[in-house]
Amino acid sequence: MEWELLDQPFIPKTGSGEDRTMGGGVIHLTDVIYSLEKAMGWEYRGHWGEAQLTMNLGFVWEDVLEETLKERECVRPGEVWKDDIVGSPDGMEPDPRGEAGLILTELKFTWKSSRQLPVDNWRYMTQVKSYCFMMDLNIVIMRIIHIMGNYKGGGPEYKVYRIVFTDAELRENWNMILKQRDRMLVDGWGQEDK
Repeated sequence: MEWELLDQPFIPKTGSGEDRTMGGGVIHLTDVIYSLEKAMGWEYRGHWGEAQLTMNLGFVWEDVLEETLKERECVRPGEVWKDDIVGSPDGMEPDPRGEAGLILTELKFTWKSSRQLPVDNWRYMTQVKSYCFMMDLNIVIMRIIHIMGNYKGGGPEYKVYRIVFTDAELRENWNMILKQRDRMLVDGWGQEDK
């Protein structure tokens, strides 16, 4: 038997399955959230190659779950626009409780412990509140695979959360997004595209 370890780079996927409007000064919700995190000192400080691989495993999870959820009438809505900000929600599906029509679906693939609730994750909540506001929805289903489970040796865990937001929570979150967007524009964000 012969074997060798090949030094071949991982070739990342370029997105989550949906084309993303880029350039021309377009501000994507993800850019605003990253900018907020940077302003708060929360920006990613690890090695980008590791983060890129992690993100791409998440995209694989989205693709697999998208195929699975087609049977449940889950669809990707494509890009959504509000107040000159573009977002790319993962999907929409019928409310499993039947209390609303279609609701937001957000898919996550994470190494974070399953002991941490998604409602305690600032980035997750900022993202889904924004998508809900952009789409005039109040309910999100978060389908999360915790690849390391609860870190106690039990293996991966799949958790599904249904979260209902008030109009006030969504408005407060969106106001924060708009303020940061305005700061980004004042600071010259997107000027390199012109």
